[in-house]
Amino acid sequence: MSKGDSKAIFQRIHGIDIMRGFAILIMIWVHFTMFFSYNALLITNFDGVIYGILTHSGFISAPFFFTVSGLSLGIATMKRREAKKTERKIFSHVLKRGTLVILLGYSFSFIRSFWFLTPDRIFNLIFFWDLLHSLGLLMILTYFTLFLRMKYRVILAVGLLVMMSMMTYLPLLFGYPLFLPLEHLWLGMDYLYVPRFASWTYLMQGNMGLVLINFIIQILWCGNYPIMPWIFFNILGTIVADIIVRYTREKNLQGMKRRLMHYSYVLITIGWIIFIISNFVFPLPLHVDPIFYCLECISGFMLMFYGFYRLADYKGFDVGILAPIEYPGKLPLTIYFMHGVIIGVLLDGLNLVIPIRSSFFFPWALIPIIGFFLGFIILARFWNGYENRYSLDWMLSKIH
Repeated sequence: MSKGDSKAIFQRIHGIDIMRGFAILIMIWVHFTMFFSYNALLITNFDGVIYGILTHSGFISAPFFFTVSGLSLGIATMKRREAKKTERKIFSHVLKRGTLVILLGYSFSFIRSFWFLTPDRIFNLIFFWDLLHSLGLLMILTYFTLFLRMKYRVILAVGLLVMMSMMTYLPLLFGYPLFLPLEHLWLGMDYLYVPRFASWTYLMQGNMGLVLINFIIQILWCGNYPIMPWIFFNILGTIVADIIVRYTREKNLQGMKRRLMHYSYVLITIGWIIFIISNFVFPLPLHVDPIFYCLECISGFMLMFYGFYRLADYKGFDVGILAPIEYPGKLPLTIYFMHGVIIGVLLDGLNLVIPIRSSFFFPWALIPIIGFFLGFIILARFWNGYENRYSLDWMLSKIH
């Protein structure tokens, strides 16, 4: 392959930015909805129904975010390998970026609790694992899977899902509740609970060992975004990256379509089969079954990404109506961090003086929600015009 062909393959892919923008916009929409919809939590009429619809859409944002992270990592690593970078330099690059994202995760956690930082809460937040923490750690861990051929990564991902299924359901066979991952999605369920904000209590009991054990369990399984199952999405993202690069080199859009569609349909089918079979033994709602959730989300990602890639990259169409989604996709880290500052510092602070959180009812609650939503799109468009200079994403891109 000529140097020019290689450069064309690894140029910025609009489809990735659009998927990333889609994920971050849904995430901030959900978080602002949760803030301004306090009254909807107290009632069960139409307001409560609308609140449920708006917030449950957030179930797909994090899986898409993690999958895009794996996709970007896969393409960036292939680009550096073709540029003859040593594996030591590549790993150093990934390690620095991953570590910075973890540190930003801690900063974000403290900012979100800005007005409530008591000594016990500060200590609990040190041992609290959230989205940015997990993105950074999984960026580092997923790098090591890139030494495997694509088919072995598929086997690894499937193996992780099987292991997750066994860990989830086996306690039921011994008379215990479900041991569910993705804890934040299953509120109200009867399941084994690992407390996330008990570190201070354990410390006061003089049991630092229990603090560390609790922290490790959060990272592995029961935190907000533990390794299991989120690494599944990262690994599948690297597989999508391999498919993109292979078929872009061959200039074979139909081949890419067939491969992505094949994986999507297979995963959708397996997800439903597992769900139907498991429900004969352990009846669960659709949104609670972790295997079904993982498979359907990654299938949806592949189908959506192919559509965006076909329009914006392969066909070379003007992004047009998708542009407002692509703008934030170039600043996901910055927008995520900024929305945390707005909610954690500005809105929570204002709410301590004026009870704005409980002042809105539907449909009036949609006014500030839509306002912030559109405001971030406009800000991203403006910042894109200046090449995103001095944003967190720009700073991250400068790490070598």
